[in-house]
Amino acid sequence: MVDEKVDGLAEQARGLGIEIKAKIFNSVPEIDWATSQELCENLLGLNKDFQGGLERLREEAEDSKMYGVVNVVEDILTDCNVISYLLNSVLNEL
Repeated sequence: MVDEKVDGLAEQARGLGIEIKAKIFNSVPEIDWATSQELCENLLGLNKDFQGGLERLREEAEDSKMYGVVNVVEDILTDCNVISYLLNSVLNEL
């Protein structure tokens, strides 16, 4: 869900003449996990870090009056919030 929107953000950036190196989007670390709980906790941490980067991007886009980028980033942040909610729900059930 988020991956498709990140691709859309990259396409929009390219359309604005901003070149984003592919390695930025391919830098998800490998996650070692022994239990479902550990996996959910690790994914929550990654999601939180990703949200922090998106918040900074949104601020920079707002400062530059790049409102199309702001809209895409806010859409991705909404998905990140849904992911956080779902992972926390799973953790509460474990």
